[in-house]
Amino acid sequence: MQAVNKVSTVSVSPSVLDAQSQAQSLGDDMAISVHNVGKMYTLYDRPQDRLKQAFLWGRKKLYRHLTQEMMK
Repeated sequence: MQAVNKVSTVSVSPSVLDAQSQAQSLGDDMAISVHNVGKMYTLYDRPQDRLKQAFLWGRKKLYRHLTQEMMK
């Protein structure tokens, strides 16, 4: 029986390496770093529409989204 050794290579983009080096320079106590995060609110015209939407399972849209960019 012959043993087969497989070697796989992984290429990493420079931006990933920069992020890793920044994380290492900030210290060992950082677990997660997040950038460019926003909020999105779901708005309903009537309170009853929230309940109706739960039973429609995406067949009809009774809401509209409001994001932080729209609020500015």
